[in-house]
Amino acid sequence: MSIVTLKQAQNKFLKEIVDLEPGRVEKARKSRDFLKETIKNICEKDKEMFNLYPEYHIDFGSFARNTKIRPLDDIDMMFCFKGEGSVYDILGNESYKITVPTESKTLIKVCEENNQLNSRKVIEKIKAKLYNISNYNRADIKRNQEAITLKLNSYEWNFDIVPCFICNEGDEKAKFYLIPDGNGNWKKTDPRKDRERIKELNNINNGSVYQLVRLAKKWSKQKNFQSISSYLLENLVLEYVASTSISNNTYDEFESFLDYLKDKIYEKIKDPKGIQDDLNNLEFLHKYKISIAAQRDAEILRESNDIYLREETKINFYIKVFGNDFPKYGDN
Repeated sequence: MSIVTLKQAQNKFLKEIVDLEPGRVEKARKSRDFLKETIKNICEKDKEMFNLYPEYHIDFGSFARNTKIRPLDDIDMMFCFKGEGSVYDILGNESYKITVPTESKTLIKVCEENNQLNSRKVIEKIKAKLYNISNYNRADIKRNQEAITLKLNSYEWNFDIVPCFICNEGDEKAKFYLIPDGNGNWKKTDPRKDRERIKELNNINNGSVYQLVRLAKKWSKQKNFQSISSYLLENLVLEYVASTSISNNTYDEFESFLDYLKDKIYEKIKDPKGIQDDLNNLEFLHKYKISIAAQRDAEILRESNDIYLREETKINFYIKVFGNDFPKYGDN
C-alpha cells in the first residue's frame, strides 16, 4: 500500500527504520541467554575461574533499557563475581582499588604483588576461558577498556561483557558496582538506577517514553551529532519528560522536546547514578550546533502542522528533519 498520508509515513518510519525488528530482538535475547549460561558453566566447572554472584548480574545499556535503535550492534552485560572477602578503597579521580585477602583461592591469582586486584588481568582471564569454548573459539574476542568484546560471525551484534563486584555500604539501596576502568583499577557505577528511572517515567506516561527516546536518538544520528553520546541524549529526553506531562503522540512530543533541547543543551545534566557531577561535558561549539538544529527543526515540524497543507508537502517537511530515511510520498 502506497504512502499517501503523513500518518502512514510516521508509522512506517518508527516501525521499519527506527525500532528494532522484533524477530531480531527475540534472537538477540536468546543468544544473550545462551552466552550467560555458557559463562555460568565455565565458572562452575573450572576451579581456576572466579565465583559468580548471579543475583547481581545485570543487563545494561540501551538494548536492556528498550531505547536501542537500528542497527542492533551491541548487547551489554555485567557479570558479578564474589569478592572473597576483598575490600575497596578510593584512590581519587573516581578511581578505586580492590585489595584481595591472601587466602583467596581465585582472585589472588590476578593480583599485583600487593594483593591489589588488576582489572585488566580479570578481563584477560575471562577472555582466555571463552577462547576455550568450541562455540566461541573462532570468534573475535578483544579487551576493550572495561569490557570483553565478543563478536560472532553468526550475529550482526557484539557482546560487551563487563566483570563487576557489588559493594555494600549498608542497605540494599546503598550498594553499587565496581567495574574495570581500563587502566587496571576500578570505577563506580550502578546501571540499576538508569533502568529504574526510565521504567518509572515510562509507566507514569502510559508507555510512551521509550519511543520518544528512540526517535530522539534517530534524529541525532541523522544530524551526525557524534559529540553527544546516546546516554547523554537519553538523559536529556528523560529530563524533559520529568519536567512535564507528555501525550501518547510521539511526534508532537518530539517537537516539544526539540524546543526544550535548544536551551537545555547549555545546562548541567545530573547523573541519575550520582557518580558524575555533570553528564554534559560537551564543548560550547557542539552545544551551539545542537541548539541551532533543535530550534530549526522544531520550527519545521510546526510548519508541517498546517491543516491546509497537502500530505506530500507535510511529508517533505519531515524529510528535512529526519533525512532521506523518512518515507517519501508514494513509497510502498
